[in-house]
Amino acid sequence: MSNNLKFFSGTAFSIFGYLSPVKGVLQVMVLAILLDLILGVLAAVKRGEGICSKKLWRTGYKLLFSIILVSLMYMIDKEMQIIELHKTLAWFITGFEVWSMLESMGDISDHSLFRLLKTIMRDRVKKQIGTDIGKDNDNTTR
Repeated sequence: MSNNLKFFSGTAFSIFGYLSPVKGVLQVMVLAILLDLILGVLAAVKRGEGICSKKLWRTGYKLLFSIILVSLMYMIDKEMQIIELHKTLAWFITGFEVWSMLESMGDISDHSLFRLLKTIMRDRVKKQIGTDIGKDNDNTTR
C-alpha cells in the first residue's frame, strides 16, 4: 500500500470517526434530500415536464453543501462548546425538503391532503419564527 493511500485513508477514517456522533442527523437530512429528488422526478413526469441533468446536479450540490455545512457547524459546536447549531441547521434544511416533498406529493396524487399539510406547516412555522415561508417563494424548490 502506497504512503499516499495510507495517508488519505487514515485521514478519511479520522474525519468519519470525528463526525460519528452527528451521523444520525446527517442520515436523516440526506434521506430527506434524496426522497425529495425522487418525488420531484415523479412530479415532473406527472406534469409532463422534462428532467434535465442541470436539476439533478443541483440536488447533488445541495446534498454535498448541506453535509459540509452541518458537519462544519458540528465541529464549531463541539470545539467551541456553544449550542447545538448543527441540529438547527439540519432541521432547517430538512424542513425545506419536507416542504418540497409536500408540493410534489400534491402534484403526483392531486390530493388536497398534501396541500392542507403544507398550509398547516406554513402556519406553524410562521407562528414559531414570524416569517411566512410560503409567501413569494412557492416555487423556489423546483
